[in-house]
Amino acid sequence: MYKALAFCLVCLFVPVLHAQTASPEQVRAAADHAVAAVQHGSTGFSKMMQCFSCHDHALPMMMLKTARERGVAADEAAASQAAAKAFLFSPDLSSIDKAVQAPMIIDPAPSEGWALIAAHAVGVKPNLITEVYTRRIANWQRADGHWPTADARPPQSYSLFTATALALRAMHLYLPEQMGDEVRRRSDRALRWLFTEAPHGTEDFTFRLFGMYWAGANEVECSTAAKDLLALQRPDGGWAELPHMQSDAYSTGEALVAVNEAGGVPVTDPSWQKGLQYLLSTQQADGSWHVKTRMLSPAAVSPPYFESGFPYGHDQFISTTATCWASMALMSALPKVANPRIPEAPSILSPTGVKPWMETALFGTTAELKAQLKAGLDPNSQTPEGTTLLMLAAHDAKKVQ
Repeated sequence: MYKALAFCLVCLFVPVLHAQTASPEQVRAAADHAVAAVQHGSTGFSKMMQCFSCHDHALPMMMLKTARERGVAADEAAASQAAAKAFLFSPDLSSIDKAVQAPMIIDPAPSEGWALIAAHAVGVKPNLITEVYTRRIANWQRADGHWPTADARPPQSYSLFTATALALRAMHLYLPEQMGDEVRRRSDRALRWLFTEAPHGTEDFTFRLFGMYWAGANEVECSTAAKDLLALQRPDGGWAELPHMQSDAYSTGEALVAVNEAGGVPVTDPSWQKGLQYLLSTQQADGSWHVKTRMLSPAAVSPPYFESGFPYGHDQFISTTATCWASMALMSALPKVANPRIPEAPSILSPTGVKPWMETALFGTTAELKAQLKAGLDPNSQTPEGTTLLMLAAHDAKKVQ
């Protein structure tokens, strides 16, 4: 009798368990729709705005990198056009002069941090210009190990954990090899801060985990941070931005990506699958997710509100970011393709006019600079746009002397 009862219970629950696991076809279709929706909005944003944007450039570029790795279709021509425009103003990845003279320093860790992570996603190789921007980020680190931010646009732009994690990722991607010891020292200081500072809200917990992972924390440390993030999951399978708020796609998407990528939680984990089901059940027919903004209108932020072509009016920018995170989470459940397409950065972003003496002044030793001066390097050397040898060496008092 007990065996018969057990068999009946298995028959009863197997369909339920099976229904909670989405098919690859279902996940892929949802991801296809999400990628198309984001690219439509990102293209509209790029037509209207000159500046780099974390919500309409950085996250979409990261999303497209994941799409290539998982074999999800994307409009590569539109992606290349967006990249070509995104990195020619602030920051301008084609100009050594703008990088060194820094006419627009706003908020290095999150602003340039997101930009450099996005640049890596579109195929920008390390070069003298990316190194200048990254060193400026590195020098913004505070004595206790964290990086600050002056931004106040939650949930994406306000957290010290986010700023710190982005700075760490940029350093590890783009600082030159000769600065390896400094990268390790700064990473160790950041890890001590991440271990001791108390996170508040899903954004903090998510980027504490990312920061630990990018700084080189060990598997046990990352796993512990992932468990802390998993503990915030709601009964509906989602995550909320703050304890008093409802689950949304932004928090759920970033949490799922973080615990899988940085925390080692497999996509087959029941909690992870429950989060996936939440995303699938809340996706709109056009492929997007709607998340309400926490900014009170009119908000004194840049850029001012305009329509990019993404839905939801004043909620469109956070909803764009949410759709990016949600789609990256969906695609994490798909198998990686054998030979993903590796994009080439638009040729317009290739640095021009870079000379060996510039690299020596910026990142060489004092002895190397002395040797070049003795060999005939003019101490009044400068670029056509007026960046002098002295300006390039200004970060190092011995070189200046």
